[in-house]
Amino acid sequence: MSAELRILNEESLETLRNMSRNSAELVFQDLDHLVTNFDLVLIENPYWWTPDSDLVIPKSSSWEKNCDRENALIVFDALPGLTPVNASDERLWVTLAFGPGLEYSSVRWNAQDSSKEQLATILKNHWFCPTTRSRWRDQSISRLWWVGYLAHSCENLQASEVLDVLFLNSELINSFLGHPRSTSSKRTGGTLLEILHDEYIAKGKYEFRRASFRQLMHLVDLRGGKLQLDSLPQDSLRKILLNCFLEAHN
Repeated sequence: MSAELRILNEESLETLRNMSRNSAELVFQDLDHLVTNFDLVLIENPYWWTPDSDLVIPKSSSWEKNCDRENALIVFDALPGLTPVNASDERLWVTLAFGPGLEYSSVRWNAQDSSKEQLATILKNHWFCPTTRSRWRDQSISRLWWVGYLAHSCENLQASEVLDVLFLNSELINSFLGHPRSTSSKRTGGTLLEILHDEYIAKGKYEFRRASFRQLMHLVDLRGGKLQLDSLPQDSLRKILLNCFLEAHN
């Protein structure tokens, strides 16, 4: 059963961010200790978290054993009612990374065995997320939620089928998540995922190739820069995205 989640206020978030740059080893501890040791403040907010949503601890940080696929669905289900607009709140994700997601995040990004300098970089990249790109692609818990959100974004695909696409190759998911301006839209991102499932999996006509997929995402960004893709009729949107796919792969 979900419960209200108290999150760091803005001042406390900045305190942790500043400390992590020069004293990362002091910041690398669970949220309760941070609140007590550094007089941080937790505030009420509109978010809910399911307390018993234990993330699967990775066996390693390798692509095959990092458990991102399983955890994406766990995080998505653990934040009922969260919208993409609310998912832009950095305070939420930092709170979760230091809170219920700490053990997962530590193992996933090899934080426990890193030097002080490495730890500072790991915290910057995977605990904090001041930009859209970092929330979409890099932050430990936020990234999982977005993958879960994408998994439920396609009218014509089951969540498991979307995940089959996203986790087809580590380069695919990294490139897809690296283009939030184009793919964070439920219509555009969902339609593109349906095309990828058709061409890579259902029909099996094309194999994933890193260079081709990067070209595809580049073309989608270009089309999105000239057209309001989300405003197009569905048939027109699909035709444009399919043409991008075929141009990149032929």
